[in-house]
Amino acid sequence: MAITKDQWAKIQERLKSSFATMQFIVGEHTISVERRSISESKTALAVFVDGQIEWKNAFDSDGDRPDIITKVWRRRSKAIFPPAKKAKLIKNFGKRKAKEYFPKMDEVMESYDPFFNTAASLVRQFKKIEGIELSEKMQAKLAALEEVAL
Repeated sequence: MAITKDQWAKIQERLKSSFATMQFIVGEHTISVERRSISESKTALAVFVDGQIEWKNAFDSDGDRPDIITKVWRRRSKAIFPPAKKAKLIKNFGKRKAKEYFPKMDEVMESYDPFFNTAASLVRQFKKIEGIELSEKMQAKLAALEEVAL
C-alpha cells in the first residue's frame, strides 16, 4: 500500500528523534533507516539495504552498483579539479593546452552516501521512489502512535 501524505509527516517526525528506526520495502529489498553516531558529537540517518551497508557500492565506477543504491542512498558529486585549480591551470597553460595536458579537467566524480543529515532530506528522496511501502511492523507502530495521540 502506498504511503500517504499524513504517514510521511509522521515518518519524518519519528526520524527526527534520537533513537529513530524505520523500515521500508522496495521491491524485494528491505530498507532499514536508523539514527547512528558518525563522530563523537554528530549523528546521521543511516540507510541499510537488506540489513547492511556495502561500501563497495558507494564508489563503484564499473556500473556493477545495484539500482536500489541509486534510489535510497544520497548522491554526492565532486569536481576532479576544483574551480580555483582549474582557473590557475588555464591561466598558466592556456585553455587549449590545459585541456590537452589534463583531459579530465572538466569531469566530476560521483559517489553515493548511505548517511542523511536530516530527516527532511531523507523523506524528500524517499517520496520519489515508486513502489516504496512501510513494513508491516512499522505500519502497526504508526497506527499505535495514532491511537495514543487520539
